[in-house]
Amino acid sequence: MWDDSKLKQKQDAFKTRLLEAFGQAIAGDAAENAPVDTGALKNSISHKATGDTVAVGSPLNYALKQESYNHQAGGFLIGALDNVVSQAKSIIKAQSYDS
Repeated sequence: MWDDSKLKQKQDAFKTRLLEAFGQAIAGDAAENAPVDTGALKNSISHKATGDTVAVGSPLNYALKQESYNHQAGGFLIGALDNVVSQAKSIIKAQSYDS
């Protein structure tokens, strides 16, 4: 007999793993490409997956200013998102085999 609750649990677990994987990938790419003076911005970039979303950013006051300054070069956050989107298939495939 089909158990909808087990299917829902598997779907929720997959969604959580997927959001975490995307968040880690975006945060890692953004940190790698963030401008570095003291390293504070690079070290402050993090992610948090909640529900159906993942947030990536920095709590530092000047992070948005640095993103704007670097906008012509693609921005370190926007650029990270673009880079990770291009890797989406492989990230999804990796998470689907982690069951």
